Amino acid sequence: MVVTNLHVAPLDAACITVRTSLNSKAIRVVSSTRPVEGMDIVFLRVDEPFDMFARVEHEVEIRGGAKVMSIGYGLYSSQATGVGTLDGEPLVSRGIITQVVKLPLEDGSPAEQMMLATSAACWNGSSGGGLFAMPEGKLVGMITSNAKVESTGMIYPQLGFAIPTAVLRAGLDAVLCGGHVQTSERVKRLWTMQSTHKDVPQDTKKVKL
Repeated sequence: MVVTNLHVAPLDAACITVRTSLNSKAIRVVSSTRPVEGMDIVFLRVDEPFDMFARVEHEVEIRGGAKVMSIGYGLYSSQATGVGTLDGEPLVSRGIITQVVKLPLEDGSPAEQMMLATSAACWNGSSGGGLFAMPEGKLVGMITSNAKVESTGMIYPQLGFAIPTAVLRAGLDAVLCGGHVQTSERVKRLWTMQSTHKDVPQDTKKVKL
């Protein structure tokens, strides 16, 4: 079973390329499902086992300021270099958790980690990579997106967002049980980055004191 972002491997993907520091190979997709409604997650059943994997645990306790490491294959692609990403090695960046957002995944359920913001750098192509707690190396989330300024298109690699393992585990449990997670509207709004407050007027001369 492989879990990654839906924008990385769409539901109709017939084959995916799995890359580790040891090798890179194409693997046939047997089936795919999106068990967590409204979230950028897809689970893929593949026809080969893996020698290397990260265990998806239930919620891993982590707080703002905790040291983390991002690992992914973004920035340089094998198509661009012709030799693979940095000779097969992933891009690694260290940083901290800058914020932990907790909300109920489903209406009526207890609040859990629903988003992790991190200063560990993430680049274009890093999506689906892992965010790991340091120094123990536990998987705490899956890299999903960067911060982007809509007006300029500028992307900030030092502000990334990850889907916590609590959400990944809920999705995995749903897949194994043949179920589906009805994501709460609050979580959907969180991940679509909808505004949660009114902007401060830019023209301060018009603000009454």
